[in-house]
Amino acid sequence: MVLEFIGADREVTGSCHYLTFGDTHILIDCGMEQGADLYVNQEIPVNPSLIDYVFVTHAHIDHSGLLPLIYNHGFRGTIFATKATTDLCNIMLKDSAHIQEFEAEWKNRKARRAGRPEVTPMYNVEDAQNVMQHFTPCDYNSVYEICPGLKVRFVDAGHLLGSSSIEMWVTEENVTKNDLTEVTDPSLQQLLEGHVLLFAGYNEKAGCYKGWISRDAGVWRMSLGSGTEAAVIEVKSGKLTWNNTNAQKDTAYPVTIYWIWPERLESYLRKADGYSGKNPLLFPENLSSEENALLALPENLFATMSKVEKNSSSNRYFRWEDSAKFQENVTKDTLSQIREKFNPALYSMVAAYYDSADQYLGKNVQYVQLKLDAQ
Repeated sequence: MVLEFIGADREVTGSCHYLTFGDTHILIDCGMEQGADLYVNQEIPVNPSLIDYVFVTHAHIDHSGLLPLIYNHGFRGTIFATKATTDLCNIMLKDSAHIQEFEAEWKNRKARRAGRPEVTPMYNVEDAQNVMQHFTPCDYNSVYEICPGLKVRFVDAGHLLGSSSIEMWVTEENVTKNDLTEVTDPSLQQLLEGHVLLFAGYNEKAGCYKGWISRDAGVWRMSLGSGTEAAVIEVKSGKLTWNNTNAQKDTAYPVTIYWIWPERLESYLRKADGYSGKNPLLFPENLSSEENALLALPENLFATMSKVEKNSSSNRYFRWEDSAKFQENVTKDTLSQIREKFNPALYSMVAAYYDSADQYLGKNVQYVQLKLDAQ
């Protein structure tokens, strides 16, 4: 089974995810990008005529708006959505098609007067009408067997009328561990350390994690209740070593470990002021002094992030092709400058290296095993 993020994985609009297992091709949402395109959506990696099923979470155009387009390009599969989403798409997709045609007509009147080539609408009302014939309405909370190996359930998401979270159960026959690639490449292991993070604890009020478990975090302490503290004093070979003070024999101390993948470099660099992203910040610096002990930015983090080993094309956070150019663009001072006064242009330049590492991991890491030992 392979899941690819085609759109809306680094911005809000244009939601589209491509799932394959066996010979089955699936889209989850097929939305249109709206507003500023900070990140260009990827093309669907197969001809639309090969897509078997589309599952639509809700009717907003940024989740459903390209359904008439893939119909225009050959899609003839089945679209599953809740009954209300199906009814709303019947209205909204036709309206979207009318807007496409109206804008094309307006642009072409100007183009004809100026002697420029005319434009063609992305799709038309006929495409919208035809794609609606492929919708299958579904009830909430019912499990549907779509095909052998695939079951789904639509769960009310509360976003708007008909919106849903879609639960999927995918079963593949004859899949063994040999079908997956275990991470043994040292450079990939190194990158994973900066892109798969472990935290102990989460502050809901502040919307951030606490207790970063990493070589870069240094020694940190956390309360386990009843006056007991635990300190992580060593992290190596995938193992955590705890030093507990005042721990009592045969007493259980609850510790919740959060495993996260920071999608964007912004999670490391932004402060709480001015941040409106959906992902929790790692070091917001807007909490009480009591909590800042766990959330303070590690002293040497930026020096570690900008470190370059000889003949290397990556460190734990970034990946590059030109080592000299990377050293010029990504320095401790550059990262500190973005941290203190966020500059979108400067951030975009640095974030490109983080995105490159993120994409490299996504293409090459298929199997990751995490093991936590409590001793």
